[in-house]
Amino acid sequence: MSRISGSNSTSRVLILLDVTLDAQRQRRPDVTWTRVAFHRVKPVTSARSRADLQVNTSDLTPAQVLEIVLVCLEHAGIAHGDAPLPPLGATGTAREEPQRGAG
Repeated sequence: MSRISGSNSTSRVLILLDVTLDAQRQRRPDVTWTRVAFHRVKPVTSARSRADLQVNTSDLTPAQVLEIVLVCLEHAGIAHGDAPLPPLGATGTAREEPQRGAG
């Protein structure tokens, strides 16, 4: 769940981004999902029932997903940042130890 701070209060919005296994494989060839594993983690029942917005991103570009989400946030009266966050690395890279110098 995203926690988004406004001027005098805090708003919460839950946005669920969904994708088909085929689209996930096309986008992220570095991630190997078996069909069985994908369908085990895909059902996020409690999140689906509480989501303010659900978007199947399979046939959408990142720009289209962004536009849909921004419209939802605007409709909810929530402002967004002035610039995008930096791109994410490959799946799992956040868990890797930083490379240390030879000194």
